[in-house]
Amino acid sequence: MKNEIKIMMSNHHIHLSGELSDILFGKDYKLTRQREIGDGEFVSAETVTIKGPSGILENVRVVGPLRPLTQAELLASDCCRLGVNAPLRNSWNLDGAAALLLIGPNGQKEISCGIVAEKHIHLSKALSSRLGIREQQRINIQTCNGLVFEHVLVRVHSGKSSFMHLNKDEGLAAGLQNGDMAQIIL
Repeated sequence: MKNEIKIMMSNHHIHLSGELSDILFGKDYKLTRQREIGDGEFVSAETVTIKGPSGILENVRVVGPLRPLTQAELLASDCCRLGVNAPLRNSWNLDGAAALLLIGPNGQKEISCGIVAEKHIHLSKALSSRLGIREQQRINIQTCNGLVFEHVLVRVHSGKSSFMHLNKDEGLAAGLQNGDMAQIIL
């Protein structure tokens, strides 16, 4: 299939601002690159603890590099465990984000930063141009097991790879695994 993209499922994780990194890990702390994700992003060795009104998530991985804002991307199952009602949002839309207590080795801070990330597709500029698909467009995707996801948000990037991000809860419920293939329906 020439319009194929890989499915990548993501677990809960957090993106930190420089200000919050200073609070949690110490002034001017440098995150330790553990694994490259692509387009300058990486999984770091550092983790934080997230506390909500009725529960705790330990060892939540920090994804770098540091950002202008802090965003905790949660699973729906995490929200139940934490006792929060985090909204389903496109990344970096923190309207109505759940308040969470973030705890690091050097400090802690409560901040409204918890969302459940909306499923989305990262398309390379080359593929988006070839297919006539633009940034923020909504498209349909058919997975390898025949399931169709409708109105999936497109994010165009400068990298070479193209992939669909589902959170772990969505992927498992759909019977999918990391690395499964899907097709863009035009």
